[in-house]
Amino acid sequence: MSEKVIEVVLRSASSWSSAAASETSKQTDNVDITSRSYSATETAEQSIDDTENFAQQESVEKAPPASVADETPKKEPPRKDSVLAAPFLVLDREEGEFEDIILTKDFEDAILSMRRPSAPTHEDRAHTDPRKGSRAEEIANLNLSAKPSPLLMFRKEVRLQVPQESLRLSPFFHEALQDPELGCNGKAIEIQVSRRGFLTVEALLEAFEFLCSPSKPLDQVQVTRQNQFAMFAAAHLLQLEPLQAHVSQFISNRLAVTTVMLALTLAQKHRDSNLLRSAYWWLKQYLMHTLDSSVPAPDGESVTSVRPIFKNENNKIVNGRFAVSLAVFRPLVAETDARFAVYSICKAGYDLCRVERQRAANGGYPHIYTLTRDHDGSFVMAAARYTENGPFFISVDPKVIIPHDRCYAGCITVNYWGTKFTLFNHGVSDDVRINPAMLGLPVSARKALMEVSWETNLMADKPRVLHAQFPDPEPDSQQTIKLENLPPRWDDRLGSYTLNFYGRVTVASAKNFQLVQAGDLDNIILMFGKIGKDRYHLDFRHPLSLLQAFSIALVGLGKKRVVL
Repeated sequence: MSEKVIEVVLRSASSWSSAAASETSKQTDNVDITSRSYSATETAEQSIDDTENFAQQESVEKAPPASVADETPKKEPPRKDSVLAAPFLVLDREEGEFEDIILTKDFEDAILSMRRPSAPTHEDRAHTDPRKGSRAEEIANLNLSAKPSPLLMFRKEVRLQVPQESLRLSPFFHEALQDPELGCNGKAIEIQVSRRGFLTVEALLEAFEFLCSPSKPLDQVQVTRQNQFAMFAAAHLLQLEPLQAHVSQFISNRLAVTTVMLALTLAQKHRDSNLLRSAYWWLKQYLMHTLDSSVPAPDGESVTSVRPIFKNENNKIVNGRFAVSLAVFRPLVAETDARFAVYSICKAGYDLCRVERQRAANGGYPHIYTLTRDHDGSFVMAAARYTENGPFFISVDPKVIIPHDRCYAGCITVNYWGTKFTLFNHGVSDDVRINPAMLGLPVSARKALMEVSWETNLMADKPRVLHAQFPDPEPDSQQTIKLENLPPRWDDRLGSYTLNFYGRVTVASAKNFQLVQAGDLDNIILMFGKIGKDRYHLDFRHPLSLLQAFSIALVGLGKKRVVL
């Protein structure tokens, strides 16, 4: 038994309003109950170049869709039994718009050919109806052994024959497929496309090709900067989750100052949390870059970029036609705080880790530090110091270590002499948060998590002395925990100061130290020591968190002006 195919009609509404198009669809015999109407005006207003360019290809002539009967004569599509059932494809548009093209190859060739406009020849003008003259003869002589790709392309209408099983893969068609008469007596599924929004017939064709070829690699789907928002609308309309995720990631990776507000609007409309998150972080970094040059601009932007006028109106960020409520960002702030809270949890037992430093050429800066688990080498955190006396930036991504991006876990600032270091969380300082240029964008508040200080030692005639203090991590505690380094003992035989590291440290270094709580010298809280060139062991336990312990190691390795 042959597989049942369903006719799907894609109509471009051209200059018709969505309301008029919807009303017209109800009067059309071949859509009846099974028709589904979709207006892209519900998604967002038209405001990007590719949508406008596509709209210019549509006629401004106000005429009803092809399926509606009126007194104006128009060419009729070829009969279903003579064309749609044949294994070939016909593209036909009114003269002056596109060539009349007949293809016998695959679906992708058809789409590519449809995008090549050219001036019609005199012969083309004489044979715009594929049922007449030489066009009909060419159709009759086609090789019918080719793989079927039935498609009719008219000026405002595309008719597809899609296997019913393929349509079942899209939740959008579930209701329509309940009709047992669908596919019989001319009944079809109609999708009405308004020119006001981002959805286009071309994007729907790409989506249908993916629907009919679910095994097709996503990187072969034709998503470009020009059609990305049309593909986003098509994927969400047909509810194709793999395609939705692919297009959403494509947009996220190519956000720019001209598209970020549009991406936020669509993400909010379609509840696309990944795109909303990406656009939020892009906007946050962009706004902070305008205030602080140490925060790099987002990819693709620079200080010379033309900046749009973002405004805060009634607790909304407004740019042109687009407005996004600040309230949609608050869950992202809470999500970020929860994600980084994991690195501030204290464990009862010892956590055994390794720290490795990578220097730039000739030992210069930046210095990159990586923290891994000692037992399996799994990555935990990374940090970077870009200048000799600059701050340390900490990240949970070893490849992206920049302040205030989505992987930024905190920073360590230092005073001029290199004797006092302060660890801050991933938040934004108050003076930046309340700056009008931030537009009231919700961001995490900056908090100091720990202070580490060193006693001066210009003559290097005694071991280093380190002090650390931070709030007690126990709930409801108002106490401050103070740690100090365990004083090493002089060994006459070795002629140097020594500490027992229980086999965890193998190379003598002035940077080796142990921390204990003030007044309790028997319980070691942290051990840090060298095991090779730019390689160190870091062992710690409660009350230190992972972030605090890593920061103490960074402070121990960093250069200090008056501590030798």
